[in-house]
Amino acid sequence: MSESSQSDVPIPKLTDDQKAAVHRAGCELISAAVGASEDAPSDPSMAGAADLAVMGAFVTLKRQGRLRGCCGCLGQRTTVFDAVVQSAPTTALKDPRLPPVSATELPYLDLDISLLHNFRTLPTGKKERIQRIEIGRHGLHITQGYSRGLLLPVVATSLGVDVRGFLEQTCIKAGLSLSAWKSPETEVTTFEAEVVEGPFRANIIEREPQQTRFPHDLLTVWAAKCRERIHTVLAGGTVGALHLPNGDVLMPGAGLEVTIPGRHPLQYASFEIRPNRHVQDAIGELIDCAAREMGVEECRISSSALRRMSVRLTVLSDLAMHGMLAAADLRGINPTRRAVVARDRGTVSWRYDPLQSCQQLVNEVEVDRSSSAELFSAHVATTHAPAVHKPRVTESVDIRSPAHAGTFYPGEPDELEAVVDELFSVEGFESAAWSAALVPHAGLIYSGRIAAATLQRVALPETILVVAPKHHPGGANWAVAPCDAWSIPGAIVPSDRELARQLSRSIPGLELDTLPHRHEHSVEVELPLIDRLAPATRVVGVAVGPTGYDDCRRFADGLAAVLRANPQPVFLLISSDLNHFAEDGENRRRDKLVLEAIKRLDPKMLFDTVRRHQISMCGMAPAVIVMETLLRLGRLNRCHQVAYATSGDVSGDRSRVVGYAGLLFD
Repeated sequence: MSESSQSDVPIPKLTDDQKAAVHRAGCELISAAVGASEDAPSDPSMAGAADLAVMGAFVTLKRQGRLRGCCGCLGQRTTVFDAVVQSAPTTALKDPRLPPVSATELPYLDLDISLLHNFRTLPTGKKERIQRIEIGRHGLHITQGYSRGLLLPVVATSLGVDVRGFLEQTCIKAGLSLSAWKSPETEVTTFEAEVVEGPFRANIIEREPQQTRFPHDLLTVWAAKCRERIHTVLAGGTVGALHLPNGDVLMPGAGLEVTIPGRHPLQYASFEIRPNRHVQDAIGELIDCAAREMGVEECRISSSALRRMSVRLTVLSDLAMHGMLAAADLRGINPTRRAVVARDRGTVSWRYDPLQSCQQLVNEVEVDRSSSAELFSAHVATTHAPAVHKPRVTESVDIRSPAHAGTFYPGEPDELEAVVDELFSVEGFESAAWSAALVPHAGLIYSGRIAAATLQRVALPETILVVAPKHHPGGANWAVAPCDAWSIPGAIVPSDRELARQLSRSIPGLELDTLPHRHEHSVEVELPLIDRLAPATRVVGVAVGPTGYDDCRRFADGLAAVLRANPQPVFLLISSDLNHFAEDGENRRRDKLVLEAIKRLDPKMLFDTVRRHQISMCGMAPAVIVMETLLRLGRLNRCHQVAYATSGDVSGDRSRVVGYAGLLFD
């Protein structure tokens, strides 16, 4: 559309009565959508505003300032009535980022309705685009091919960004690179919005959602079928898909607990904030997991114990959001019918006990209480109350087997030896006693030369602690590998189980857990290089999931205490790639920002730079943790850059690259 053809819808000037009527209609439509009231809206005329022309509308729900849903429509002339009728129920039920809104949340929400108008496509020049955008007045809509993203005017002011930052944030929303707005192929459109806002108000009928009505007798039947299926699998029988009476409904959570006399209960859980599987399918997967695990130990489980095996089931539904765990809004939780559910970066725990208060449940839910932990509540149906699910931690393995031999590096000993020979073919490096290093962890053909050149300059001590990012969900968010050794093709790299135990005891939230390391490559890829340089050196691996700055400092406090008490030096190795998957020039620009922050020896600056510029540095948290630790030990005095490159330097493809750097610290 040309600039002139988009400006033919006038600004919808609403009276105070009309604003109140439009807002009330939005509340009523959402209340009806979640089953908390009858048909809506009560005033279809919206006090005369219903037929006013707009170019779309977005309806936004928030709880204590946190987004609870935002969806809308735009792109063609419509009426206020049609735009709100279309957008309000979608916001309540279909925002793909968040669970559907529960009726229990409605009294605690705020509702904003943005009526869109005055769409104008900007010229393609970078300077003209910047000059035409006014922060606080304009929203942005960016499209490139099938990618598109929209941010309302209020987003720019809430983020505190300038025009360039607003353009970059909209590109991120569209799934494009930060600089995509500069391209003539990218269409940048401004628009304005008339905003109607206020607390959620509607007549709410308190009722139990239909899909949550699973009586105890029904769940008892389900539990019996689960027990029967486990027996069949263990006996070598064939089973098909699990069919449970009334089990073909979508549910966000299910828990299975299998107890064998004389053994600790085995717990399995499924949790999705937007469920896409029938509850019987989710339970079927949990049963299969239990049967596989029990099958491994079947020779140590007597037949009489198996006959006395019991199964407990819990089903969660009607999920509600209560904010971050550290400052949760507990209103709307009826502990006689609802469980509290805590989630911290893929780790989920819940607790239901009708005899406890909400606060007691929150205090006792077992999850790492980091700054990123979220709190939900859910209607609960269970065979046994109280119902508790806590994360499983696997504490012991003798030798951690290679997970990426044959992919990130050769899987045959001779081939791996030849590749490592080539990586260390450049001689003349003098090794010295450095305190820490940062090396990349991509496939050895891409980043191995940088890692090798960096490690060659280090006089490696008897112990190396690799602090690496956690790329996969499951297990503890902070996990130290409790193994005696690491296996790679042709070699066994020793570890230090006692140091791992010391770390887990001294760093709150760090668990001895094999699961996060089972498929993690960020430690494993460094092992062939370490083994070549110092085959007797012990390697302890720590995997760190998404982590806030305060949590990084807390981790560093404990790590520094362990290192001070250790009689032998421990070399700290940060395993991290830099920015991922931008065009080579843009990737180098973002990597330069990271490297400048690191060279200033400022971990807070590094953390803020990565977050502010949306840089996809996978090992940012490990780098911050190690730098903070060195600060506490008085050993963060200089940083030497050994090398830098992108994957494009190896592949020749510079359209989508990853950045790699080798750094030394002392």
